[in-house]
Amino acid sequence: MKTVLVSGIRVMMLALACVVMIGCSSAPAPEKHYYLLRTPDSLRTGDGQAGAQVGKVVVPAYLRSAQLAVKVSETEIRPANFHLWAEPAPEAIERFFRLRLAAAHADVEPTAWPRVDIDIVELLGNLQGEVHLTAMYTFYEGAKSLGPPRLYTDTVRQSRDGYAGLVEAHNQLLERLAVEISASIPGS
Repeated sequence: MKTVLVSGIRVMMLALACVVMIGCSSAPAPEKHYYLLRTPDSLRTGDGQAGAQVGKVVVPAYLRSAQLAVKVSETEIRPANFHLWAEPAPEAIERFFRLRLAAAHADVEPTAWPRVDIDIVELLGNLQGEVHLTAMYTFYEGAKSLGPPRLYTDTVRQSRDGYAGLVEAHNQLLERLAVEISASIPGS
């Protein structure tokens, strides 16, 4: 009986040692990284409420997610589990355009501008470091469209690898679209 008890204790000690070793050898949880879409500091004025008459800004579902997304094939995107937007991307994109367009036309009374609705159709980077933007924008005077929707497409290469480079390329493409919209404002 005594040997059975000693054997049982040895088995329990061995099992406990295995559990401790497995627990100690597991890797720590990956660190989460948070990213911001930003307008250049020189364009940040006030609360961003004044300025261009930016109406609806529509973004694809993957930009409404907290996770950054990468295009891994023509039909698949993959969310980055540990690389997240620090603030909701749709609101950040809308603020980006309001501030950028206001700065570009600071000498014009914003209420005199037509409203612009922006539809971001695609804003995605791929595994080869290319980041693509397809967007449509339409100017309105009240409820009346001032012409057909305008299509904008552009692609840039990330200036550096990784998700920080991806977000920098997002900023660069949004800046180029803002310049295009600014130059296209009817009557400007």
